[in-house]
Amino acid sequence: MNWFLLLEGKRTEPKIYQKWIEQSFPQLTRVYKIDDIISDCFYIRSANGYPKILQLIESALIDINYHYIKNNILIEHFFICLDSEEDSYQTRFQIIETELEICHNKTEIQASFQTL
Repeated sequence: MNWFLLLEGKRTEPKIYQKWIEQSFPQLTRVYKIDDIISDCFYIRSANGYPKILQLIESALIDINYHYIKNNILIEHFFICLDSEEDSYQTRFQIIETELEICHNKTEIQASFQTL
């Protein structure tokens, strides 16, 4: 099982998510380059804030798809992690949903999503 996490923040979030994953999913190992993903790995990419994270969704999907084509290694879970700040949860969710749809239309990379 391999994970790709796209995080809004650059300083705090990577530290928190790394510790949380290490405690909750000790079978996963953090890698610092997507090319290092083999099996049971997680990779974190920081976006440096909102709305910058929106600009990185497409490149993240392309990287995930390329990694699979190049190495035949699947990244099963792609997480987009951000807070809603002044927006409502539903508003921010719709923004991400729309961005994923735009990326799908441009790249033809299929993405399905669930919300927590």
